[in-house]
Amino acid sequence: MNAEGALRKIGLLQRITAEHGAYLGEAEAAARLVLLLRERYEVKEDEIRPIAPPSSPMTWAYWQQLGDEFDLKLSRFGGRASVELRDDARLIIRLDGGCWHIEGRSPQGWHQIARGSGLEAARNYLTELVPRRYTFLHS
Repeated sequence: MNAEGALRKIGLLQRITAEHGAYLGEAEAAARLVLLLRERYEVKEDEIRPIAPPSSPMTWAYWQQLGDEFDLKLSRFGGRASVELRDDARLIIRLDGGCWHIEGRSPQGWHQIARGSGLEAARNYLTELVPRRYTFLHS
């Protein structure tokens, strides 16, 4: 790898954050790799070029994993995903920005009851709203 390749990899690694759907361990590992690459190839902060944000398929897997944690089947259409949480609540996700909101049903129709951004915020909210279903496998 040369300095140009290191710059490209640093830019890509800097996108791996909890806000973009990565787990905390993944984000920490990416940050450590950025520091190692910067030291090894003597890259200064002002030399790092921003890289375009990821397209939605990159983050889709993280949202699917979140759904799996709560035994929820997400459906996807275009740049959005959704899942029924209960008979009276559903989660809507905008995949391009990682923004989400929860809609509740009332006699007047659906209304927004919560909103947030990022995978961790959604996980925290779902922990309060939907019980996790654990499966223990026996060998």
